[in-house]
Amino acid sequence: EGQYVVPNGMAYNSYAILDQKVAIMDTVDAGFTHEWLDNIQSALEGRAPDYLIVLGARVHGSRPGSILMSRIRETAEFLRKSPKTVAVLSGGIPRDAEISEAACMERELLALGIPKERLIREERSKKTEENLLYALTLIPEDATVALLTSDFHAFRAGRHAKRTGKSLPVFLASSPKKELPLAFMREQVAVFVEFFLGKL
Repeated sequence: EGQYVVPNGMAYNSYAILDQKVAIMDTVDAGFTHEWLDNIQSALEGRAPDYLIVLGARVHGSRPGSILMSRIRETAEFLRKSPKTVAVLSGGIPRDAEISEAACMERELLALGIPKERLIREERSKKTEENLLYALTLIPEDATVALLTSDFHAFRAGRHAKRTGKSLPVFLASSPKKELPLAFMREQVAVFVEFFLGKL
């Protein structure tokens, strides 16, 4: 994929394992997110993760940046399709912001009609690995958990998810195209640094 011409297209293979716990193996290209989510809902026959950890992103003052807003919209859609899932909104207060990323997400999700009782704020974290570690402390040990972040952030978030020792399927929000070049560049730097420091 992306390395050679595929005139007849290609297939994505994603698997749902249904047992006492639910596991989703592999995802798809971000352009097919909505179709994939619909297929997962059909395969799960109404089952969904108990909790969805949503990773924060840039806040401008008190308003969400475009990348964070894309995660918020994807979260709202996910929660509408999975009415028993509770979202853990993870993100502290950035240096140049007036409110935490978690508080910003909560406000926007409430405006989109998501009930407050389905939202939990985690406001201590400053980076991806802390997002996961702190969010998991708010979730019962035996609960099923999934993760939602942006397409460009999938690799690093997935690596940190594995380090928690829990199986966390990753759901992706499509980022605004104008944000992708800079976002991917910053993410590559972060991946390199964290690999060098032994954090991935």
